[in-house]
Amino acid sequence: MDDNSDDTDKTIVDAEVVEENVVPDEAQLNPVPGAATRLLDLEKSIRTYYQSLQSKREDLKKNRDIVNDALLQDKLYEEQQYQADELKRKMIALREQVMNIPSVRSAREEMKELSQEIKDMQKTLSKFLLEYRRLANTNQIQVTDGEFFEIVEDAKLVKARSK
Repeated sequence: MDDNSDDTDKTIVDAEVVEENVVPDEAQLNPVPGAATRLLDLEKSIRTYYQSLQSKREDLKKNRDIVNDALLQDKLYEEQQYQADELKRKMIALREQVMNIPSVRSAREEMKELSQEIKDMQKTLSKFLLEYRRLANTNQIQVTDGEFFEIVEDAKLVKARSK
């Protein structure tokens, strides 16, 4: 065999070089006293509140079902509901007529665009405020003459996506 046969037997594999930080950062060298205990306490509180919220939601659903069942069994309520449904159908048809007027359709499109712009600007403002709070080490900012605002952050629990 010649020297070129070795080259054909080799497989090239794409790989990504990952650099690991071998030098621990300041937080790893000097951990906050009691941080591990505080973290465990926080996790326990989060789990407890989450389970309690789920239980309250189930109770709310049960009570809502009881009320709805009682309404469905009442004949007078059923008659009034039928009349209300008829009126609602008429209102929907009338609403569609108004929404198809060109000036109204144009205004609705502009409303959609403005709503999206506001949403995007709110996200950007939120990022700016969090950065300002971090750099200035304060939760307050003066936006207009003499008017101070507090910078607040709101967190929520969202189910993780499975990978």
